[in-house]
Amino acid sequence: MKVLFINAINPHNDFDTHYPSLGLAYIATYLRNTDGHEVKILNSDEFEAMKAFAPDIVGVSAVTQNMYWGMQVAEALKKACPGVVTVLGGPHQTALPDVLDAPFDYGSIGEGEDCMLDIVRALAEGKEGFHERMTKIPGVVYRQDGKVLHNHERKALRELDYLGIPDRDLIGEGKSMRLHMITSRGCPYRCIFCASAFNVRTARYASPKLVIDEIKLLVDRYKVKEIKIYDDLFTAHRTRLKEIADLMDAEGLNKVVHIECTNRANLTTLDLLQDCKKLGVRALAFGFESGSQKVLELLKTDSVDVEQNRRSIQMCRDTGIEVRGSFIIGTPGETGEDLAETYQFVDKNKLDGVKIYVLTPLPGTPVWIEAEKAGKVSRHMDWKKLHFIDFANTWREHIILNDKMTREEIRDWYTKFQRLAKRRELEKMFQKASMQSVVNRIRKPSKLVNDVKVIGQKIGSMI
Repeated sequence: MKVLFINAINPHNDFDTHYPSLGLAYIATYLRNTDGHEVKILNSDEFEAMKAFAPDIVGVSAVTQNMYWGMQVAEALKKACPGVVTVLGGPHQTALPDVLDAPFDYGSIGEGEDCMLDIVRALAEGKEGFHERMTKIPGVVYRQDGKVLHNHERKALRELDYLGIPDRDLIGEGKSMRLHMITSRGCPYRCIFCASAFNVRTARYASPKLVIDEIKLLVDRYKVKEIKIYDDLFTAHRTRLKEIADLMDAEGLNKVVHIECTNRANLTTLDLLQDCKKLGVRALAFGFESGSQKVLELLKTDSVDVEQNRRSIQMCRDTGIEVRGSFIIGTPGETGEDLAETYQFVDKNKLDGVKIYVLTPLPGTPVWIEAEKAGKVSRHMDWKKLHFIDFANTWREHIILNDKMTREEIRDWYTKFQRLAKRRELEKMFQKASMQSVVNRIRKPSKLVNDVKVIGQKIGSMI
């Protein structure tokens, strides 16, 4: 069977276009290695390549904010490839299993590897009786008698090592010197805004050996210098972290590749940070979320406090590890005074990277449930209104949950935070510019001119 996987992306969003879908690479690799299917992975803006592939079945993976592009490409493929079967998977479908939008014949909820394998096998048996077979596959969403129904979600994979290492050549990631990995699924915490925390209910971890084997592959085959680990919380399994660090050190991998991964302030200890250093971690990413204790308790269900966030930053700095932090504004009940506390937190702690988001009700989260009760969202809404990456351009349509400030006030605070983040980025650039590097660039005037242009652009964006 010819199986096409499509990553529904917003073509105007740099994040979507920078990192291809490793999740789809896992599924495609699994189908190819298990049953020998011909597989291909494309982004939703590569339509001509989709038609040229002429698939028998198409699996579209979409997060909620990109559902518009997923629906558009599925509808277009239906017209261009008569008879093709379309299946929707990913976080959005998993969070809303009783909804199946028109361009899709079926849905897949939960982890996709075994579900898609069973779906493709059912189609390989022939179109006759295909729908009936689909109604019996765990994790499948389907229509029957005018209703959307779904079978029970299959049990989550207990052993991630079972899947092996995804083939990155399927997503063209080997062209970059900065690759990414996923070494676990799920998170033991339940932050009220996080779709992953509620869609993936059980946290599971790849073995230290598999993690090291994958890092060695990336270093040996792709000559990678930096790896971003996009786990929900890489440091959650303390014993595993230490074992990975010991293996990295024993193999000498920590001398040839830099790691950036996720951590949490309430887990941060000196021992943990020393293991991170041994592992080759150059930067840790935290979801600090707020400098207001009141708001932080709401967002992170009283699992961490502001003082722990401050101490973590200082401990990382003392250990020589960079700190990147993300923050959320627009929480219900949040006031200008609360945001001023967050602003002061960001400004005083001199983070190495800052990301600001406006609280967004993603399906499956407690935030979504409350927004649905209030009539602010629905299961058949314009999903583009939930795009939280580009609030500067979408603030007029974005779903606002805060009841203490106007939409314009939240926009103004967002702009203020973004300027602070850019100012910090510029400060970092100057800090890293040693006298020797300036001398080197004077010897090569073209590099000096380029540096001046970059710094000028940064300053211009702040004005």
